[in-house]
Amino acid sequence: AMELMESAPERFNGVESRAAKHMRDETFVMIGKKKVKLLPDPTPGRALAWGGTLALWGTGAVVLTSCKFLGINSLQDVNDVMKRT
Repeated sequence: AMELMESAPERFNGVESRAAKHMRDETFVMIGKKKVKLLPDPTPGRALAWGGTLALWGTGAVVLTSCKFLGINSLQDVNDVMKRT
C-alpha cells in the first residue's frame, strides 16, 4: 500500500484523478538519501484525541479570559462578582 500511495496514478482525468492526487502520502521528506516520516498516520482515534484536547484548551482559555475580565482571582471572588452583576 505504501508504494501505491507514494506516486500519483498515470491517468489524470475527472474526479478520480483529483481524489487520487490527494491520496498520496506526503508525510515523508527526503533528508540526504534517507526517507523520513514527518507525521504519524492519521486515524479516527488520533482525530478524536486531538479534538478533545483542543476543546479542553479552548474552554480553559475562555474561562481564564472571562475570569480576568470580571476580576475573579479566587473561588471566593465568584460569589461577590455574581452578586454584583
